[in-house]
Amino acid sequence: MKFFNYSNLTSIRMNDDNTVSIYDEGITLIFDEKDKPRFVNAKTGETVTEYSGLATDKNNVRSWAIAYVKASGTSNKHYHNERKEIYYIVSGIAKIVIDTEESILSPGECIEIHPKQIHQIFNVGDEPLALIVRCSPSWIASDYCIANDLKMTCC
Repeated sequence: MKFFNYSNLTSIRMNDDNTVSIYDEGITLIFDEKDKPRFVNAKTGETVTEYSGLATDKNNVRSWAIAYVKASGTSNKHYHNERKEIYYIVSGIAKIVIDTEESILSPGECIEIHPKQIHQIFNVGDEPLALIVRCSPSWIASDYCIANDLKMTCC
């Protein structure tokens, strides 16, 4: 079981029964991955499952998801025009690049990503990387913008 705190506002607990308890703004939310929308990027090794948000419970204020990145895998380099994200590391070792700044995060650590910041996460450990992602307002595909050296496009 792992327990996180972020600015004394949010706590996350990974439970032994494969559920996740999230304490957010005075509300306790309990999630599992069963029957939830899942995005798999076989090219990069990233899998994201939305626990709560527009696709699952029509919540437009915030969304919660779990992301897994295989060993030596990565996410796409991307940004969001309107969304703020917080990444909570559950297991594995993450290198996160935000604009030009690199950070190494271990289980129990988190990082905040603001709108328009180009970011990418890398699994630099030998085991799968797992992280909980809080997005506010809720994640939508039209605000997921791919960034690479040649062009930037919103999906």
